[in-house]
Amino acid sequence: MRMCFERANSKTVWRVVASVAISLALCSWADLYLKGQTREAIEHLKRGFALFNSMEYDAAIAEYREAIRLEPKLAIAHSSLGSALDREHRNKEAVAEFREALRLDPKNFVAHINLGDDFRLAGDWDGALAQYNDAAKTKPDSALAHNNVGAVLFQKGALGEALEQFKTAVRLDPKFANAHINLAFALQRTGDPQGALAECRQALQIAPSDPTIRKGCDHLRERIGTHPPKSRNSTSTRFLYTRTFPRLFWDGVGSLSSETVQLVRLRWGV
Repeated sequence: MRMCFERANSKTVWRVVASVAISLALCSWADLYLKGQTREAIEHLKRGFALFNSMEYDAAIAEYREAIRLEPKLAIAHSSLGSALDREHRNKEAVAEFREALRLDPKNFVAHINLGDDFRLAGDWDGALAQYNDAAKTKPDSALAHNNVGAVLFQKGALGEALEQFKTAVRLDPKFANAHINLAFALQRTGDPQGALAECRQALQIAPSDPTIRKGCDHLRERIGTHPPKSRNSTSTRFLYTRTFPRLFWDGVGSLSSETVQLVRLRWGV
């Protein structure tokens, strides 16, 4: 089975969801979380976040590098630099930054997820699974981490384990459309077509205009036999992985609307 990932790169158009209010909140979090680091390094880190949100990756890279020059042990600067390098397709450099971030902070969630993505892109499924599992251990309530663990397990043929991971993901975040469509494919493969169709409908209710979700549901219906096939070549199962972004352990989303919370989660990986 061939699997596809959602990423914010030239091949995937991502919705920009980091509003001014969210950016300001993140910066406030930085002041607290990075207490004790030099003010100048923090300012460079903040500017890097803003530039990253504007998709000015080269400029963001320069800001993150300056923050690291001032504070080499700032793990979040290394993981953020790795994310920006990935967007510029400089994956080997990115991997080095994620590894350094994890050396400095073994519980760096962003680094685990993004390093897992880079391993997956290189075809190292075992390495990807190890990093996604570490992310899930670091943040057990992350639907994103469980979704990605499940997708790799499905790729490796561990359907039962994958099914449980997807169920955990939708339990943790009922509005996570990607996890619902992944659960739908897993249910179909494990002999529950009606359950699969129900999850497909749920995914469409959450993200009715998402072309990837719609295409996935059409493909699922073809496999089950409730939708006429569009192409003889439509045989592969497409799984949705969610890419995380540099962020500051964003937990304070409860006061936002459910739609905004979902977009924030997709954007920042919480």
